[in-house]
This record gives sequence, C-alpha cells and structure tokens, in this order.
Amino acid sequence: MKRAALTLALIALLSLSLAQPAHAYLGPALIGAIFGPLFAVIGGVAMLLGGLVWYPIRRLRARRRAQADAANDGDSQNPPPDTP
Repeated sequence: MKRAALTLALIALLSLSLAQPAHAYLGPALIGAIFGPLFAVIGGVAMLLGGLVWYPIRRLRARRRAQADAANDGDSQNPPPDTP
C-alpha cells in the first residue's frame, strides 16, 4: 500500500515538474464570461433541488394545517381554559 502511494506521489511530482507554462492571459471579461454562467448553473441546480424539497414539505404542512382546522371546528364551541 505504501509502495503504491509512493509511486503515485512520484508520478505526480514528475508530471508537475515537466509542465510547461501556458503563456495565456485571461482578462477580467473572460473570467466573467466563464464564471457568470457557471454560477448561474450552480444557482439553478440549487434552486431546483430546493424546490424539489420545499414544495412537498409545504404541501404536507398545508394538509396538516387543514386537518387541524377541521378537527378544531368542533372545539370552537368550547374554548380552552386560560392558563396562568
């Protein structure tokens, strides 16, 4: 196990030492063009997952509230006693 980890570390070190610089300039407009849509997609996925979780919970809460209101309609003649 240690030998495999050492071999992997040596391969990674060797590949990093042989890398050549790209000599490329990424200006602010290009960075905005890359990260803007990326953040939009991440936000869209987050909103999608949030909607898939929140709306069933909201529907369940509304159903329980309606059931509680229906159960309490018979109790409206006898209000609960005041508690100190």
